[in-house]
Amino acid sequence: GHATGVYAWTAALLPLGLTVEPVIDVSPIALLNGTAGRAIPALVACARATNITGYMLDFESYGPWAHKLAPGQGAAQLAATYTSWLHALGDALHAAGKTLAVCISDYGVLGEYAAGYADPRIDTLMTMATYYNMAPSSTNCTICPMHAWEDRRELWAQWLLLPTAVGARPGALSAG
Repeated sequence: GHATGVYAWTAALLPLGLTVEPVIDVSPIALLNGTAGRAIPALVACARATNITGYMLDFESYGPWAHKLAPGQGAAQLAATYTSWLHALGDALHAAGKTLAVCISDYGVLGEYAAGYADPRIDTLMTMATYYNMAPSSTNCTICPMHAWEDRRELWAQWLLLPTAVGARPGALSAG
């Protein structure tokens, strides 16, 4: 929220019709204690000052330290906390003419598609499941729901059909 000049990449990429959405993270502790909500005006001010088109949120896990602040909450409840904040951020960014992209996946909080990721306040959903599941055996992702597959259609069903089943707009989906 302290940036005062245009982000260097905007001058090069905006004339090409490309978006400039730096990847940011949000602290799970800040989500649970409300600090993240108070940071939204600063995020919007920074987006305006740097002339970026928006942000991409890459949030991967609450982790054990955050679960101490939210004992007994499972992935669905924690995803609801996260998406509630995303909706508030999306509202604020949209009011400023900016966009919000969010990384999702097929595990944990990021796989709770029904928690609100399909909301129109989120412009783009970029699945990270492709990082883990492109090999026929996904031994490097022990928490992913698919560890083996025989036909790529199984992957597309996991990454595209499940999110659209809860309202994700096909045009909002992308893959990393």
